Amino acid sequence: MTIQSKEELFACPECKSRLHFGDNKINCLKCNIFFTYKDGIYHFLPFTLDDYDQEQRAVFDKISSGYDMYLNAQPFYTLIRDNYVYPFWFKDDFHNKTALDIGCGTGWASAKALSMVKLLVNLDISLGNLTYAQQRLKAHHSLFVQSDMKQLPFSDNSFDIVTCFWALHHIKDIRIVVEEIKRILRKDGVFLGIEPNPKYSWVEYWSDTMRFPNRLRDKVLQLHRRTQIHSQKHLIKEESYMQGIHMKYDHHAGMMNVKEYKSIFEKKGFKFVFQPVGLEMLPPRMIMSKNKKLVKILLDISDKRLRLAYYREKAYFNIIRAQKER
Repeated sequence: MTIQSKEELFACPECKSRLHFGDNKINCLKCNIFFTYKDGIYHFLPFTLDDYDQEQRAVFDKISSGYDMYLNAQPFYTLIRDNYVYPFWFKDDFHNKTALDIGCGTGWASAKALSMVKLLVNLDISLGNLTYAQQRLKAHHSLFVQSDMKQLPFSDNSFDIVTCFWALHHIKDIRIVVEEIKRILRKDGVFLGIEPNPKYSWVEYWSDTMRFPNRLRDKVLQLHRRTQIHSQKHLIKEESYMQGIHMKYDHHAGMMNVKEYKSIFEKKGFKFVFQPVGLEMLPPRMIMSKNKKLVKILLDISDKRLRLAYYREKAYFNIIRAQKER
């Protein structure tokens, strides 16, 4: 199936019926709901977001440009993207495909795909993120959609590829999102993502590597957690893009290990494989060094440790490939 028009691509996020497109107004005749198209962005957010999603949208609206600059300034994140995620993702052929990037943020991760695909749809809950992404990804075959990834406003079997870079863990129940991904992917379509693992700290790493007795290990970790809470409070003061941000909720509510991701995707009819990336062997301040050569050396060393079965599921991140089989 080739997407020929917006009438074929889009569907009501509530009932999944076809939409009627007028002058900057979009209407679901079945639900009698109106959506809008303004300044190059399709707006499909539901009329009511819960407090968690409202706070998340507001936070990213405020920090979008600062967060993008922060990612670009950190060799750790750019090396993860360029040396690990891209080689893994682009084993799949993106050429002449229809792709959707959910939780696209500022387009920091999806820019490379733009030169390959027939159509790139960038979706995010934050208007601030999308406005920033427009500047980076402006092209005749790039669309921008403000929507909730739990209610994707697209017709069934619309996409060949869905990507997601560090966004699923912001969703409280990713099973809903995986069901939506399955619905909009065509037969044999592929989901490609990268998500963080639950924290496995450098203190845990050395406690396990040195084989501390359980009692000593517990005491060391307890002390580390106290100091970690203190250091996290200073993050807002140190990172300018986080200043003035006050959050009621933990927006990593969907954080889970790779076994849990695998179970969810396989139950939904996907074939699941993953690649672990990065292992915290030293304090984060060293890993987040501005010295690119140092960070590269640390990642190379962690690659060797991640070959050991014990550490394979304790990496910073898991790069995911899930192919729709049924």
